[in-house]
Parts: sequence; structure tokens; C-alpha cells
Amino acid sequence: TIEQIESSPQAFCKECGKVQSPYTFENQIAFQTGCKSETCISDIKVEAYMQDQERHPYVIGSSDKLTLGVIVSNIDGEPAYNPVLQVKYPKSLQLSKIVHNCKQSEAEDYG
Repeated sequence: TIEQIESSPQAFCKECGKVQSPYTFENQIAFQTGCKSETCISDIKVEAYMQDQERHPYVIGSSDKLTLGVIVSNIDGEPAYNPVLQVKYPKSLQLSKIVHNCKQSEAEDYG
């Protein structure tokens, strides 16, 4: 759907046309994915760890903050387009920092 976006009345754009009503069109665009078939076969490897806890088990209450580290790699697979990593944690924990490009949402309790 294409819609005209209203601009500032002080600015004049001689190349800008006014769309009388929204115009909708559909089209298919061919692009190369680099995959052997229509569906890409990726080989995703995920490693997760608690920072500064790699060598010893975590003792509940031993620190005020836990840092979760996650490494996602594509091991000799075809490209992975828009992969998603979902981390679930108990409602009793609170995020101290929102990570760029991450979305937090309420879900059932996992604790």
C-alpha cells in the first residue's frame, strides 16, 4: 500500500505529487538467496553461557546480576535469513539492560 505522507506546509516540493487515494498493487520480486533450492538449509549453532560463571556452577543469591552471553554461528550451512533467538526466564528476574534489536514481551512464567 502506498500512501501520501503529509509534509510541512512551508516546504514546497515541485516533484512531489498528491495521491488522491491510496494505491495498492502486488508484485513478485525475484532475488538470489545463494541457496541450492527454494528453501535455505542452514546449520545454526547456538552457544549460551553465564558470564564469569563458565568454570563454576552458579549459586543462587551469590550475586545481584547475571550476564547471559549467546553466540550464534552458521556452521558451513546456507544463508540464514531473519533467524530468531528466544530466551525465556522467570518473571522474578528483571532485565537490567535492553539489548539493541531485542524485543521483550510478557509470556507465561518459566520459573
